[in-house]
Amino acid sequence: MRTEAGQTPPERSLVWRWVRFLLGVCLIALGVALSIRAGLGATPISTIPTVQAEVTPITVGTFLMAMNVFFVVLQVVLLRRRFPPFQFIQVPIAVVFGLMCDAALWATRWITPEHYAEQVWWTVASVLVIAVGVYIEVAARVAYLPGDGIVFTLHQVTRIRFGTVKQLFDWSLVVLAVALSYLLLGELFGVREGTALSALGVGAVVKVIERLHSRWLIRRRHG
Repeated sequence: MRTEAGQTPPERSLVWRWVRFLLGVCLIALGVALSIRAGLGATPISTIPTVQAEVTPITVGTFLMAMNVFFVVLQVVLLRRRFPPFQFIQVPIAVVFGLMCDAALWATRWITPEHYAEQVWWTVASVLVIAVGVYIEVAARVAYLPGDGIVFTLHQVTRIRFGTVKQLFDWSLVVLAVALSYLLLGELFGVREGTALSALGVGAVVKVIERLHSRWLIRRRHG
């Protein structure tokens, strides 16, 4: 069904955007699971939950839920009356993301790389999957994961460039995960070279995807 102007009705367009958003979140969750299964270090956002899950019977996804809900609370504290009420939708999104991560970890339980080359392969795969997921999630333009929401909030409050805040935020999580790992386990766990590859590689791949998509759209228009 289309309107008189030949456009997709707004309601249908919004539903489609939410479908795209959830697809992006699902891919990000899969990428997180792949990074953990690879064994070369979790993604920055999942480093702390990975350490916590190692020393408790609680799942990575559950800890991710709690951490992301905390990020929403932190946004409210920092923005106060400027916090858009609609952004409370990040709370159910945090729950869905956590459940998806646990589901993805269950679905990928068969991945047990025995050689370093296999670990590198799955780590690279996780970076690519997360990058595609991030691009789809952002392109949907309906909401964002709490981890991105807190970064945007810190950008608003500090006036520091978004990209810079994102890098500082990710590496802060990694540093906290390292400290927590030594405190709880007495050794480094969940943070390795794969963590650095994810922190640096996802953004770079997203830029490449964006560039390729833009070129494809231009060619399609001039078809």
